[in-house]
Amino acid sequence: MVTTANFGFLGAHDVNLAILGGLAERYFRDDPPTSLVKLRQFAELLAKLIAAHRGAYSGERESFEETLRRLS
Repeated sequence: MVTTANFGFLGAHDVNLAILGGLAERYFRDDPPTSLVKLRQFAELLAKLIAAHRGAYSGERESFEETLRRLS
């Protein structure tokens, strides 16, 4: 697991959020496209977790866009 002061606190809520955030931070300078992919994965997971917490998540087959629309 990549530990980082910026995303490490998220491990108490969901370890995958901390991992994805740490990887995005790690690749920021050396491989920006990979960093963007990790940030997208972070955002998708965060949206799914928020939707699930609010009872608005319909399942794995729902796209990121549909999840964001449902949350708005």
